[in-house]
Amino acid sequence: MDPINSILFILREFVWPIFVGTAVIWAPLLCLWVAKDWWLEYVRKLKISEAKWTMIEIKIPREVFKSPAAIEVVLNSLWGETKPPLFTKGIDTKWSTLITDFGKWYDAMWLGKWPLWWSLEIASIEGSIYFFMRIEPKNREMVENLLYAQFPQAEITEVDDYTKYVPPFKMGNGWDLRGCEYKLKETFEVGPDKKKFENNALPIKTYIDYGLDKAFQLEENQKIDPIVPLLQTLGSLGQGEQAWIQFVLQGTWAHYPNPDLVKAKEKPFIGWQDAGRYWIDQVILAPWRGELRKEDHPTERVVVKGKDGAPDTTKPREISIWNTGFKDAPEKEKARLEVVERKLTKYAYDTGIRVIYLGKGANFKKDKLGEIKSAFKQFNAPNLNSFDAYTGTDDGFDYPWQDYKDLKKITNREKMFKRYVKREFFYPPEMGATVAIKEFADKPLVNKTIKSTETSVLSVEELATLFHFPGSVAETSALGRIDAQKAEPPANLPI
Repeated sequence: MDPINSILFILREFVWPIFVGTAVIWAPLLCLWVAKDWWLEYVRKLKISEAKWTMIEIKIPREVFKSPAAIEVVLNSLWGETKPPLFTKGIDTKWSTLITDFGKWYDAMWLGKWPLWWSLEIASIEGSIYFFMRIEPKNREMVENLLYAQFPQAEITEVDDYTKYVPPFKMGNGWDLRGCEYKLKETFEVGPDKKKFENNALPIKTYIDYGLDKAFQLEENQKIDPIVPLLQTLGSLGQGEQAWIQFVLQGTWAHYPNPDLVKAKEKPFIGWQDAGRYWIDQVILAPWRGELRKEDHPTERVVVKGKDGAPDTTKPREISIWNTGFKDAPEKEKARLEVVERKLTKYAYDTGIRVIYLGKGANFKKDKLGEIKSAFKQFNAPNLNSFDAYTGTDDGFDYPWQDYKDLKKITNREKMFKRYVKREFFYPPEMGATVAIKEFADKPLVNKTIKSTETSVLSVEELATLFHFPGSVAETSALGRIDAQKAEPPANLPI
């Protein structure tokens, strides 16, 4: 019997009967495993669809004398570590814990428990600029108290979601749209294969770097506020134009890939601070310390005595200088590491940033999004971190034949609009066959022309730089201010 027939005989007479005979065992398990992913996706999205939201508008007083540190205090108070359920990236889920942790399994598998988020938003409606916060109704009173504590003359009111006054973007509805999403740009490489990791520990240029933490020492015309160019651009919009900016936030937690390739086998995910400290110690300081030990501290020789007390041989002894800390690092690195250390000591949020510019009919200006993106450059620093518009509605089309009649771009614009309205950054990930089906459906048209949402870690200091209420240094008339806080008349007023 030739080899091929022998293999077929074995498969037919032995393997196939075993495969069919054991189907009563493995088939239900396989179905349960596939169904588990789809069921988790269903119950989680059902839970999120039932979430309630409220939008509050903050009208700022005419005179704001406080630095962005006031918003930093508010963000500090609102911070809470995210507690994701079982079957989530970075969460160790073992079937052996089904009985001991039955409550967690029930929350994850049946209730669809999933942590929610909230957002800070800036909108320009035909050149009028508004500051919003989108939060859960149960947190409204707490948020208002925190804001009034820092800005007692502000006016906070509940308003409708401004996005509902623009029809859902579709081809031919009279509106045009451009949009993009941002993340931190810098990465670092580890290992012989130069595997890349996001460097969330490296901050952007913040209000402290601009000297706004000492604002009380400066006259208004001496202050340099990085948010002013952005507000000025937003205030330049005219009739039929709108621009929306959202910072979608969730308390950060340990779900970042471990850059320590040795320890990653046992602990694949760590917190962003631990990843940042690894970058400081192993990527920045370790090479320098190695050179310092090699050049400035030659190896000492230690005499080792034999059994009879006579000198026997000598052994090298290395001088330990590994605990010198970054304060002894080279001057070119010292200033940068001190800023990084400041970020590592502060609360931080997983943050998604999205920008959309819309225009109605002939009022749409196709270059306006580029002006808004240029205003974001005020937060970039060459020696620190910067923002990268990693995906956009019109990115990746260099030649006309790449997108026949703009079909891909229009579909991308529809997706970006839906993402903004849903504040989509922390939705439960789509699983298993759902992803395969969507990729297959999108492939002929827009597959991979708009990237999946990504987030970065921003400290409360960085967020306060991006979202705060400027003083009179921002003189744009589009920035609505109130003259005084409303108050009740005195109780002892004579009648």
